[in-house]
Amino acid sequence: MIENQFRAAPTEVLLLPLGNVLRVAGCAVKIIIGSGKVGPLSDDEIRTKLGDELYGYGLPVCSNDVGKPEDDVFKGVSTRGIPIWVHRRVYEAEIKITLGTAQATLWGYGGSGMVIPGTANNETIEMNHITSWAVVNVDPVTKDDGTILFASPCPGCGAWEGFALMDLLKAYMPPSPAHNEEALKDFYSHKNELWAGCIWYKVYEVMVRKATEYITLNENLAFAKDVELAASGPAEVQKVFDRLLAKYGPNAAWRLFPLTAIRCCADNF
Repeated sequence: MIENQFRAAPTEVLLLPLGNVLRVAGCAVKIIIGSGKVGPLSDDEIRTKLGDELYGYGLPVCSNDVGKPEDDVFKGVSTRGIPIWVHRRVYEAEIKITLGTAQATLWGYGGSGMVIPGTANNETIEMNHITSWAVVNVDPVTKDDGTILFASPCPGCGAWEGFALMDLLKAYMPPSPAHNEEALKDFYSHKNELWAGCIWYKVYEVMVRKATEYITLNENLAFAKDVELAASGPAEVQKVFDRLLAKYGPNAAWRLFPLTAIRCCADNF
């Protein structure tokens, strides 16, 4: 079980020696990509994820696809009341090995969710998803009158734009408690999906309480402006930082929180 194209684990480095050991031991190796609700990878994306040598072995490889309920097996209900459907390839495997990323999150250090949401079905993902995003990681240490300056290239990957799904913010701008209530009701009514909400909602929820600004690639600026995000290009980072220091005066306090990068289209970084 490996991550999709948006996650950072160097699968092409780790999986080859592991796969060789398993094949020598006589194991029937099958690979599933924990793509959750993002969708199946293309053949080129699979080759990039596995590396040319392992791809050339011709091992069975599939992606999780919530559009194919026939691939899922119902395993019961969790202690939290979440119905669990997992991909049949995961269910049938005698030994399950995951290669994922551990990274800083609001809750400490977490993994990639290789079973949920990676290889679960639509219903399980929707009922289990807890929303968050990088901005929320520094929320607990930022005062409500403070500003979070979030810097990320957000290069996008393939057909996915750098700020993909953030356009869902527009319906609830400007941020306010009343608009936040509307957003929450739209999740309940399924006007918006929770899995997509993990991309944008926690950013929005923080924006209701705190100022946020963004440093990103220049090609993302028009999109960010249309969504009404306060975004600037890399050349402006010092100017934005100085402006924020001036905003809070001589007693301003600031902290730097480096986070693990998600490596998707590494040549863009």
